[in-house]
Amino acid sequence: MIANQKTLKVCIIGYPVSHSLSPLLHNYWLKKYKISGEYVSSEVKPDEIEAHLLNLPKHGFIGANITIPHKRAAIKVCSEISDTARKVGAVNTLITAPGGKLIGDNTDPYGFIKNLKKAYKKWNPRQTKALVLGAGGASRSVCYGLLKEGVREIYILNRNRTNAENLKTDINDSLIVKSWKDRNLLLNCATLVVNTTSLGMTGMQDLKISLENLSEKAIVYDIVYTPLNTSFLDAARQRGNLTINGLGMFLYQAAKSFSLWFGIEPDVDERAKQIVLERGI
Repeated sequence: MIANQKTLKVCIIGYPVSHSLSPLLHNYWLKKYKISGEYVSSEVKPDEIEAHLLNLPKHGFIGANITIPHKRAAIKVCSEISDTARKVGAVNTLITAPGGKLIGDNTDPYGFIKNLKKAYKKWNPRQTKALVLGAGGASRSVCYGLLKEGVREIYILNRNRTNAENLKTDINDSLIVKSWKDRNLLLNCATLVVNTTSLGMTGMQDLKISLENLSEKAIVYDIVYTPLNTSFLDAARQRGNLTINGLGMFLYQAAKSFSLWFGIEPDVDERAKQIVLERGI
Protein backbone atom coordinates (compact mmCIF):
# COMPACT_ATOMS: atom_id res chain seq x y z
CA MET A 1 0.00 0.00 0.00
CA ILE A 2 3.04 2.27 0.05
CA ALA A 3 4.62 4.31 -2.75
CA ASN A 4 4.88 3.16 -6.39
CA GLN A 5 1.27 1.98 -6.44
CA LYS A 6 -1.78 3.88 -7.61
CA THR A 7 -2.87 6.88 -5.57
CA LEU A 8 -4.71 5.79 -2.44
CA LYS A 9 -7.66 8.01 -1.62
CA VAL A 10 -9.03 8.81 1.84
CA CYS A 11 -11.41 11.55 2.91
CA ILE A 12 -13.10 13.20 5.85
CA ILE A 13 -16.88 13.42 5.67
CA GLY A 14 -18.97 15.86 7.68
CA TYR A 15 -21.52 18.65 7.45
CA PRO A 16 -20.00 21.21 7.51
CA VAL A 17 -16.42 20.06 6.99
CA SER A 18 -14.49 22.97 5.47
CA HIS A 19 -13.06 23.88 8.89
CA SER A 20 -11.42 20.47 9.34
CA LEU A 21 -7.64 20.35 9.80
CA SER A 22 -7.50 16.64 9.01
CA PRO A 23 -6.56 17.07 5.31
CA LEU A 24 -3.55 19.23 6.23
CA LEU A 25 -2.39 16.75 8.86
CA HIS A 26 -2.88 13.54 6.89
CA ASN A 27 -1.40 14.94 3.68
CA TYR A 28 1.67 15.97 5.69
CA TRP A 29 2.04 12.38 6.89
CA LEU A 30 1.48 10.97 3.40
CA LYS A 31 4.30 13.13 2.08
CA LYS A 32 6.57 12.38 5.04
CA TYR A 33 6.26 8.61 4.61
CA LYS A 34 6.37 8.77 0.80
CA ILE A 35 2.95 7.17 0.38
CA SER A 36 1.23 7.72 -2.95
CA GLY A 37 -2.05 8.96 -1.58
CA GLU A 38 -4.35 11.93 -1.08
CA TYR A 39 -6.70 12.97 1.71
CA VAL A 40 -9.62 15.23 0.80
CA SER A 41 -12.70 16.64 2.47
CA SER A 42 -16.27 15.85 1.49
CA GLU A 43 -19.31 17.78 2.72
CA VAL A 44 -22.38 15.55 2.76
CA LYS A 45 -25.89 16.37 3.96
CA PRO A 46 -27.43 14.07 6.59
CA ASP A 47 -30.12 12.73 4.24
CA GLU A 48 -27.44 11.70 1.71
CA ILE A 49 -24.87 10.16 4.06
CA GLU A 50 -25.73 6.46 3.82
CA ALA A 51 -25.70 6.36 0.03
CA HIS A 52 -22.50 8.40 -0.05
CA LEU A 53 -20.67 6.05 2.33
CA LEU A 54 -21.77 2.95 0.45
CA ASN A 55 -20.34 4.43 -2.75
CA LEU A 56 -16.88 5.11 -1.29
CA PRO A 57 -15.30 1.84 -2.54
CA LYS A 58 -16.76 2.39 -6.02
CA HIS A 59 -15.00 5.75 -6.19
CA GLY A 60 -11.65 4.32 -5.13
CA PHE A 61 -11.55 5.33 -1.47
CA ILE A 62 -9.72 2.94 0.86
CA GLY A 63 -11.18 4.62 3.92
CA ALA A 64 -12.59 7.73 5.52
CA ASN A 65 -12.85 9.74 8.69
CA ILE A 66 -16.37 10.54 9.82
CA THR A 67 -17.14 13.67 11.78
CA ILE A 68 -20.20 15.56 13.06
CA PRO A 69 -23.05 14.90 12.45
CA HIS A 70 -22.51 11.50 10.79
CA LYS A 71 -20.70 9.39 13.40
CA ARG A 72 -23.78 7.43 14.47
CA ALA A 73 -25.27 7.14 10.99
CA ALA A 74 -22.05 5.53 9.74
CA ILE A 75 -22.72 2.48 11.91
CA LYS A 76 -25.69 1.54 9.72
CA VAL A 77 -23.63 1.03 6.57
CA CYS A 78 -20.84 -1.02 8.12
CA SER A 79 -20.62 -4.76 7.50
CA GLU A 80 -18.46 -4.98 10.60
CA ILE A 81 -17.68 -2.63 13.48
CA SER A 82 -15.07 -2.84 16.22
CA ASP A 83 -15.99 -3.42 19.86
CA THR A 84 -14.83 0.13 20.54
CA ALA A 85 -17.18 1.67 17.97
CA ARG A 86 -20.04 -0.51 19.19
CA LYS A 87 -19.60 0.50 22.82
CA VAL A 88 -19.02 4.17 22.11
CA GLY A 89 -21.95 4.15 19.70
CA ALA A 90 -20.14 6.03 16.96
CA VAL A 91 -17.77 5.45 14.04
CA ASN A 92 -15.06 7.98 13.25
CA THR A 93 -12.96 5.78 10.95
CA LEU A 94 -14.00 3.62 8.00
CA ILE A 95 -11.81 1.04 6.28
CA THR A 96 -12.73 -0.47 2.91
CA ALA A 97 -12.45 -4.26 2.97
CA PRO A 98 -12.16 -6.64 -0.03
CA GLY A 99 -15.44 -6.78 -1.92
CA GLY A 100 -16.26 -3.18 -1.06
CA LYS A 101 -17.48 -3.85 2.46
CA LEU A 102 -17.01 -1.14 5.07
CA ILE A 103 -15.44 -1.75 8.49
CA GLY A 104 -16.13 0.83 11.19
CA ASP A 105 -13.86 1.76 14.08
CA ASN A 106 -13.46 4.58 16.59
CA THR A 107 -9.99 5.91 17.40
CA ASP A 108 -11.03 8.57 19.94
CA PRO A 109 -10.55 6.39 23.05
CA TYR A 110 -7.06 5.49 21.82
CA GLY A 111 -6.23 9.17 21.22
CA PHE A 112 -7.46 10.17 24.67
CA ILE A 113 -5.44 7.50 26.51
CA LYS A 114 -2.30 7.93 24.38
CA ASN A 115 -2.27 11.65 25.11
CA LEU A 116 -2.70 10.99 28.83
CA LYS A 117 0.16 8.48 28.94
CA LYS A 118 2.47 10.75 26.95
CA ALA A 119 1.80 13.67 29.29
CA TYR A 120 2.19 11.64 32.49
CA LYS A 121 4.27 8.50 32.08
CA LYS A 122 3.73 7.51 35.73
CA TRP A 123 -0.05 7.43 35.40
CA ASN A 124 -1.47 4.37 37.15
CA PRO A 125 -5.02 3.54 36.03
CA ARG A 126 -5.53 1.11 38.91
CA GLN A 127 -5.05 3.93 41.38
CA THR A 128 -7.20 6.42 39.49
CA LYS A 129 -10.51 7.87 40.59
CA ALA A 130 -11.86 9.74 37.58
CA LEU A 131 -14.40 12.54 37.48
CA VAL A 132 -15.74 12.99 33.93
CA LEU A 133 -17.71 16.15 33.14
CA GLY A 134 -20.22 15.71 30.33
CA ALA A 135 -22.15 12.81 28.82
CA GLY A 136 -21.95 13.36 25.06
CA GLY A 137 -20.02 11.44 22.42
CA ALA A 138 -16.63 12.59 23.71
CA SER A 139 -17.51 11.45 27.23
CA ARG A 140 -18.39 8.00 25.90
CA SER A 141 -14.95 7.71 24.31
CA VAL A 142 -13.23 8.90 27.48
CA CYS A 143 -15.15 6.53 29.76
CA TYR A 144 -14.58 3.57 27.46
CA GLY A 145 -10.88 4.34 27.21
CA LEU A 146 -10.52 4.61 30.99
CA LEU A 147 -12.37 1.36 31.57
CA LYS A 148 -10.20 -0.48 29.04
CA GLU A 149 -7.11 0.73 30.89
CA GLY A 150 -8.40 -0.65 34.18
CA VAL A 151 -9.91 2.41 35.87
CA ARG A 152 -12.77 1.08 37.95
CA GLU A 153 -14.01 4.21 39.75
CA ILE A 154 -15.45 6.67 37.25
CA TYR A 155 -17.97 9.37 38.16
CA ILE A 156 -20.11 10.95 35.43
CA LEU A 157 -21.58 14.42 35.93
CA ASN A 158 -23.77 16.09 33.34
CA ARG A 159 -26.24 18.96 33.32
CA ASN A 160 -28.83 16.58 31.89
CA ARG A 161 -28.77 13.59 34.24
CA THR A 162 -30.79 11.39 31.86
CA ASN A 163 -27.98 11.55 29.30
CA ALA A 164 -25.50 10.47 31.96
CA GLU A 165 -27.71 7.53 32.95
CA ASN A 166 -28.00 6.51 29.29
CA LEU A 167 -24.22 6.62 28.95
CA LYS A 168 -23.90 4.34 31.97
CA THR A 169 -26.38 1.87 30.49
CA ASP A 170 -24.59 1.81 27.14
CA ILE A 171 -20.97 1.74 28.30
CA ASN A 172 -20.78 -0.05 31.65
CA ASP A 173 -23.00 -0.36 34.70
CA SER A 174 -20.02 0.26 36.98
CA LEU A 175 -20.02 3.97 36.06
CA ILE A 176 -21.30 6.19 38.87
CA VAL A 177 -23.71 8.99 37.95
CA LYS A 178 -23.77 12.03 40.22
CA SER A 179 -25.57 15.36 40.14
CA TRP A 180 -23.99 18.23 38.22
CA LYS A 181 -24.55 20.58 41.17
CA ASP A 182 -22.28 18.41 43.31
CA ARG A 183 -19.26 18.75 41.02
CA ASN A 184 -17.29 21.01 43.37
CA LEU A 185 -17.74 18.70 46.36
CA LEU A 186 -16.87 15.53 44.44
CA LEU A 187 -13.45 16.87 43.48
CA ASN A 188 -12.09 15.86 46.89
CA CYS A 189 -11.96 12.19 45.86
CA ALA A 190 -10.70 12.63 42.27
CA THR A 191 -7.18 11.94 41.01
CA LEU A 192 -8.17 12.68 37.40
CA VAL A 193 -10.70 15.27 36.24
CA VAL A 194 -11.71 15.36 32.56
CA ASN A 195 -13.81 18.03 30.89
CA THR A 196 -15.55 16.56 27.83
CA THR A 197 -18.13 19.34 27.51
CA SER A 198 -17.93 22.24 25.05
CA LEU A 199 -17.71 24.68 27.97
CA GLY A 200 -14.50 26.65 27.67
CA MET A 201 -14.24 26.17 23.92
CA THR A 202 -13.78 29.28 21.79
CA GLY A 203 -17.16 31.02 21.52
CA MET A 204 -18.68 29.09 24.44
CA GLN A 205 -19.16 29.96 28.10
CA ASP A 206 -16.42 29.00 30.54
CA LEU A 207 -16.73 25.87 32.65
CA LYS A 208 -17.84 27.05 36.07
CA ILE A 209 -16.17 24.87 38.67
CA SER A 210 -14.19 25.53 41.84
CA LEU A 211 -11.03 23.50 42.27
CA GLU A 212 -10.71 24.29 45.96
CA ASN A 213 -11.43 20.69 47.01
CA LEU A 214 -9.15 19.09 44.41
CA SER A 215 -5.82 17.58 45.44
CA GLU A 216 -2.81 19.35 43.94
CA LYS A 217 -1.59 15.91 42.82
CA ALA A 218 -4.64 15.33 40.63
CA ILE A 219 -4.42 15.45 36.83
CA VAL A 220 -6.69 17.96 35.08
CA TYR A 221 -7.48 17.14 31.43
CA ASP A 222 -9.56 19.28 29.07
CA ILE A 223 -10.21 17.67 25.67
CA VAL A 224 -10.78 21.14 24.19
CA TYR A 225 -7.88 22.43 22.06
CA THR A 226 -9.40 25.67 20.78
CA PRO A 227 -8.12 27.45 22.79
CA LEU A 228 -5.20 25.38 24.05
CA ASN A 229 -5.42 26.95 27.48
CA THR A 230 -8.97 27.13 28.78
CA SER A 231 -9.83 28.97 31.99
CA PHE A 232 -10.33 25.52 33.55
CA LEU A 233 -6.76 24.50 32.75
CA ASP A 234 -5.37 27.90 33.75
CA ALA A 235 -6.99 27.65 37.18
CA ALA A 236 -5.60 24.13 37.66
CA ARG A 237 -2.09 25.10 36.53
CA GLN A 238 -1.98 28.07 38.90
CA ARG A 239 -2.58 25.80 41.88
CA GLY A 240 0.08 23.29 40.79
CA ASN A 241 -1.92 20.53 39.08
CA LEU A 242 -0.59 18.67 36.04
CA THR A 243 -2.72 19.83 33.10
CA ILE A 244 -3.37 18.27 29.68
CA ASN A 245 -5.14 19.91 26.74
CA GLY A 246 -6.94 18.21 23.87
CA LEU A 247 -4.41 18.81 21.09
CA GLY A 248 -2.67 15.48 21.64
CA MET A 249 -5.96 13.58 21.67
CA PHE A 250 -6.81 15.00 18.24
CA LEU A 251 -3.37 14.15 16.86
CA TYR A 252 -3.14 10.63 18.28
CA GLN A 253 -6.62 9.61 17.18
CA ALA A 254 -5.70 10.82 13.69
CA ALA A 255 -2.45 8.85 13.77
CA LYS A 256 -4.36 5.71 14.70
CA SER A 257 -6.74 6.19 11.75
CA PHE A 258 -3.76 6.67 9.44
CA SER A 259 -2.28 3.37 10.63
CA LEU A 260 -5.53 1.52 9.92
CA TRP A 261 -5.43 2.66 6.28
CA PHE A 262 -1.73 2.63 5.47
CA GLY A 263 -0.13 0.22 7.94
CA ILE A 264 2.16 2.87 9.44
CA GLU A 265 1.46 4.76 12.67
CA PRO A 266 2.98 8.19 12.03
CA ASP A 267 5.00 10.13 14.56
CA VAL A 268 3.16 12.95 16.27
CA ASP A 269 6.14 15.26 15.83
CA GLU A 270 6.51 18.99 16.29
CA ARG A 271 5.62 19.70 12.67
CA ALA A 272 2.33 17.81 13.01
CA LYS A 273 1.52 19.91 16.08
CA GLN A 274 2.46 23.12 14.31
CA ILE A 275 0.19 22.32 11.37
CA VAL A 276 -2.77 22.28 13.75
CA LEU A 277 -1.58 25.25 15.80
CA GLU A 278 -0.89 27.46 12.79
CA ARG A 279 -4.20 26.86 11.04
CA GLY A 280 -6.59 25.96 13.82
CA ILE A 281 -5.81 28.01 16.89
